[in-house]
Amino acid sequence: MNLIDEIRIPILGNHVTIVSTRRRLRPKERKESVDKCPFCPGNEELTPPATLALVRIGNRFEFCRESRSGECSPWIVRIIPNKYPALDPNPPTPTARNALKARGFHEVVVESCKHVHDPHELSDEEYALSLYTTMTRMRDLLSIEWIKYVALIKNRGLGAGASIRHSHSQIFASPYVPPRVAEEVKQLIDLGTCPLCSYVEDEYLRNRYLVYESKSFALLVNDAPRASYEVLIVPKKHESRPSPNLEILRELAHVMRIVTKFFVEVLRTESYNMWFHVAPKGVEDFHWHIEAMPRLGIWGGYELSSDVYIVEVSPEEVAEKMRSFVSSLEREAVDSSEPL
Repeated sequence: MNLIDEIRIPILGNHVTIVSTRRRLRPKERKESVDKCPFCPGNEELTPPATLALVRIGNRFEFCRESRSGECSPWIVRIIPNKYPALDPNPPTPTARNALKARGFHEVVVESCKHVHDPHELSDEEYALSLYTTMTRMRDLLSIEWIKYVALIKNRGLGAGASIRHSHSQIFASPYVPPRVAEEVKQLIDLGTCPLCSYVEDEYLRNRYLVYESKSFALLVNDAPRASYEVLIVPKKHESRPSPNLEILRELAHVMRIVTKFFVEVLRTESYNMWFHVAPKGVEDFHWHIEAMPRLGIWGGYELSSDVYIVEVSPEEVAEKMRSFVSSLEREAVDSSEPL
């Protein structure tokens, strides 16, 4: 197999293609458990050294970076270079005409030292620490001169592109701004007003699509989804990037855990995707947010050919079902005297 790592811009269309043939070498877990999970403590030799890890020293948390795998131990959260990266800080010379080097960073966030499959199996505090470590690493990557955008995504299940079950997310730091994010930035400029602020504040939209809200965040059903049960997590404050404030991240962790619990335990799906949209470097007028969708089906030719999507469950029905789920969680929390 020829190893090719390069970025290609199409002669027709508005997308970016990363050709990364080494991605075919990724292991894919198909069993409920494996003998040796590469993301579990004690197996650090199976992964590259951590670019950032969160460790506890006495009563305080500290960040640690490894020159040798396993140096930062015992760890709570661990961020490592992807062994099969789509983007690399030192990529080979492109082979195709007009192709660019696939230069960048592709890292894995091991969200917990516990072998769990989903964020909702962690506490708000535990998942908030994962988010705090991730935001710190994203800020570090964005400070690199030639990096224009840092993306955070979460895949769960083979149908969503995940190859390992241990709960993890991925960071992509690129020398370009993804077209969808660039389009959102342009839309904000063209409209002269923020549609996400309207989503959070407009009574009509809130009554129809709001599922849950905390002090800082609103969980809403997407009113024009690309797939059934697509949802948005929107900060109530118009900010370009997530706050590193741990208290606010606990709130965010709580809302994200509601979403993953609903997808897995109510929809019974093995696979879902979740991703952050944050401001590109140099852009301050942006409303960052999270989009999430379960993988309940596949897009057909019409969707793929036209960017027009057909869904079978109305957003209003989804909102009703999710509100009922949240109410049941709140009742359980009261009965057990524990948080959701």
